Amino acid sequence: MEFSLLDFGEWAVDQLRVTLFHHPSNPSPPDTLWRTLVGHPPESIDSRPQMGLTTVSGADGKNNLALTLQKGRVDWLLLPQPENPDMPFRVQTLKLSESTSGLLQSAADQTAAATGPILRLALGASLIKPTADEAAAIEETCEFLNLPGFDVPQSGDFIFQVNRRRQTIHGAINRVAKWSVVQVGQMTLQMELQAVPDPKVQHSEIIYARRLELDINTIPGGAAIRRERARTLLSDLLEMAKEIAVKGDIR
Repeated sequence: MEFSLLDFGEWAVDQLRVTLFHHPSNPSPPDTLWRTLVGHPPESIDSRPQMGLTTVSGADGKNNLALTLQKGRVDWLLLPQPENPDMPFRVQTLKLSESTSGLLQSAADQTAAATGPILRLALGASLIKPTADEAAAIEETCEFLNLPGFDVPQSGDFIFQVNRRRQTIHGAINRVAKWSVVQVGQMTLQMELQAVPDPKVQHSEIIYARRLELDINTIPGGAAIRRERARTLLSDLLEMAKEIAVKGDIR
């Protein structure tokens, strides 16, 4: 089953993550899994044997893809590519396409093939929508979550988080959603030429935004997930994420 990552309603996507937990006694997949999936060598391999951690990363099309391997856990993380620092600042988001869908499905499929049965599967997504200012971000979020009478002018540091667990054909699924209001900006460091360097931090334009962080995952202790189920399950987790993004805090 193929799925689309393109329709999160009004939200842009600045991070996508697929996490697979396998039995710790099973060997971790090799770092060559990144090349097997993408088709070319990575740009960076960071191995930390004392921590039992390896991170493999590089460009994949118009985004960056990172594979993190540790005992009992595999993470695939899709991030925006850095933009030209000389360009006007803006919120950086992923450039998604139908090939992105296939990439994440193949990541789950090939990881499951390399590790054996998966104990848990999780989909993480970070969504963002810029607003005019902080008050507008809070007001729009309250309206979206149906929180009437919220005292917007006297409010700040807005955070609303909830886990609406749902029973499905795959068993119980955690649907963790966290809405917040954030500031996104860019800092530059200028060094003045004098006897004692005097670094000065300059702030670029600050952008306020609504943020929605999602973690849709199978519960601990559930039935093992075999390779042939990984694609379908990941598709269903994504549909739940999209449902929350479009409809808000739903049961």
